[in-house]
Amino acid sequence: MRPRILFEDQDLLIVFKPAGLVVNRSQTIKEETLQDWLEASLQLPIFKFSSYRSGIVHRLDRETSGLLLVAKTRDAFKKLQAQ
Repeated sequence: MRPRILFEDQDLLIVFKPAGLVVNRSQTIKEETLQDWLEASLQLPIFKFSSYRSGIVHRLDRETSGLLLVAKTRDAFKKLQAQ
């Protein structure tokens, strides 16, 4: 199963993350992550700023499937994090 975008507007994405997929890159993870998939699939300006974690607002454990919010802009990321 691959991730898929369920909703998109000018500020955010709602992405389905399947079980077994890690959300964020790290030195200990060698396989593709959701973060890798987003960056390979989309061309969003927020990806240029590492402090914004590729727009990923929160995470789910590897074995958990579910929906993730992904900010498309720095402003959206900051507002979602504040909530």
